[in-house]
Amino acid sequence: MFLTDCLEVGTHRGATGKFLLYYVKTGIFTLEEGHLLDLLQRLRDDGDYNCYIDVTQSDIEGHIEPTLALIAKIKNYISNKQR
Repeated sequence: MFLTDCLEVGTHRGATGKFLLYYVKTGIFTLEEGHLLDLLQRLRDDGDYNCYIDVTQSDIEGHIEPTLALIAKIKNYISNKQR
């Protein structure tokens, strides 16, 4: 998505910030979607760098459908931009 819009991102944290700035603030994506992306990024960071993370299936289950919906919306955005 960032490449489609010629936006450079150097870090995963930077990607979250640019998502909020360029896509949430402009109304392309909702604030809830921005919060979800931030949550997913924090969980990814914790999973990669925190040896003591304790995430259970019940912690994640409520985020599966919104995450799939966000992925679909991002794919749709990219597809529409490429037309």
